[in-house]
Amino acid sequence: MFLFPSLILKESLFLCKDARVVLTDSGGLQEETTALGEPCVTIRENTERPITIEVVTNLMGGTKKESIMITFEEFCQERKTSSRCPRDEMARRRREFGRYC
Repeated sequence: MFLFPSLILKESLFLCKDARVVLTDSGGLQEETTALGEPCVTIRENTERPITIEVVTNLMGGTKKESIMITFEEFCQERKTSSRCPRDEMARRRREFGRYC
């Protein structure tokens, strides 16, 4: 696990694309990891980006150490057992939402 200071967008995207899981409190990174199809645990109690939760690329970890670790471990277990890639799920959701837009 690595802890980074604030990064510019290009640097953060470069790191996110190869990460196993991103832990963040940034709303922007929630969106970016979803666009990349990368897993993200958000260290907050809520999110302004609910689509990231709906497409299963982001899980809310809360703000307490215990809940963050439990969420992280659940995400790792879920990804090991899931046959569906987040990118596949995102594409399915876009098609689904596209019919109603």
